[in-house]
Amino acid sequence: MPEYEQELLKQESHGAAAILSRSACGTFCRFFRLVSGGVGFGLGRASAERGRKASWYAFQREALERGGRGAVGIAESARCGVGMAESGIKRASVEGLREMNTRSRNFAMPGRLATAMGLAAAFVLWCAVALATTAVSAAASEFKVLIVMSYDEQYAWEQEIKEGIEELLEGVCETRYVYLDTKRDLAGGEEKSKAAYRIFEEFGPDGVIAADDNAQSMFVVPYLKDKVDAPVVFCGVNAEAKAYGYPSKNVTGIVERLHIGKTIAFAQQLIPSIKTIALVLKDSPSGKAVYEQYRNEQNKYPAKTVGFITPNTLEEALEAVENLKDKTDAIFYETMEGIRDKTGRVYTDREVIPLLREKYGKPIVANNLYHVEYGAFCAVIKTGQEQGRKAAEMLLSAMRGTPVSQIPVVGNREGKRVINLNVMRSLGVLPASTALSGAKLVGIEQQ
Repeated sequence: MPEYEQELLKQESHGAAAILSRSACGTFCRFFRLVSGGVGFGLGRASAERGRKASWYAFQREALERGGRGAVGIAESARCGVGMAESGIKRASVEGLREMNTRSRNFAMPGRLATAMGLAAAFVLWCAVALATTAVSAAASEFKVLIVMSYDEQYAWEQEIKEGIEELLEGVCETRYVYLDTKRDLAGGEEKSKAAYRIFEEFGPDGVIAADDNAQSMFVVPYLKDKVDAPVVFCGVNAEAKAYGYPSKNVTGIVERLHIGKTIAFAQQLIPSIKTIALVLKDSPSGKAVYEQYRNEQNKYPAKTVGFITPNTLEEALEAVENLKDKTDAIFYETMEGIRDKTGRVYTDREVIPLLREKYGKPIVANNLYHVEYGAFCAVIKTGQEQGRKAAEMLLSAMRGTPVSQIPVVGNREGKRVINLNVMRSLGVLPASTALSGAKLVGIEQQ
């Protein structure tokens, strides 16, 4: 039990005994009880003030001595100072309560009144500690960073990117996230981008990370590119960087390329009979960029492409894959997150992939871990964590003084083989052990 709580319990028992023995003191004694409680509280406050002053002087001395070491040294001094303040406040709380206990016994202060006043004093003093701790937290943040995501917070891809960003920025930067939600509401992206710029002006970040294509066309290009001093790093961009005028004076980042050829080759290791394939993806800005990548690379793929399907509704998608059953050995699924049915209901990849599997009845290969978890057969995946980490690393370099012109645009590199064992069994596939070597094995994620 904390020391101040022990003191409160002692105080209450002494006060209760005093009531039984001195209840006849009357109104005159009640006056002195209030005065003594006030004196005790005053002593507690004075001692706390001395503790806080001591911490401030210690902070100033540390800041002067470490001035040449920059913001990190000052933040360390602040933490040291707050430690002293906290210690002083704790001592003040206990000393004040002891004083109140002594005075209350001398003047027969009722125990419960003493307890209430002691708790009030302790509450005020601990509020001071909380405020001081918050101040140190802010001081410990080296930079402020705004992160603008093209899609919604629940979308698995955005969660992967956020994980990568936080690996490097957590504890170093104060971050704020904005989600444009353009998978589910593309038309609303323009208004959300205006709101994001208002947040940019209010927050005053030292740097910005913008994820995926819609954040570039709707937010970075109209509001930030060559218009502000803050460095901007993009990631998850499927289009060519030059489509947005990148790199520019204050913008650099990471272009994303799907491991399509590697995924098809991996699927053929598992099922050698795969010779023909079709691309199925939602008609969207990022979907168009993936289509361009596929079209430019298809002659290098190990399977022949027999079609490109870009449905506008869920019903169109289901009909299309059913028609592909006799024309293809597999389909490559990019994403249909946010596709609607004829009633206007919005669907997620988690819901769409099992429906397509049922209609198609053959292997569906993909490009993200969560697609395989939802029911695709296999993939050589790209990861949001890789791009989030790299974007954070590039932005930290820029905010610490490296000119953006010296931070080149790069591409994603990592690829990891993933297989859904449940789907493999349902397809009756018995691959060679060499094909499974080094692959991540998953089952269908629970609904």
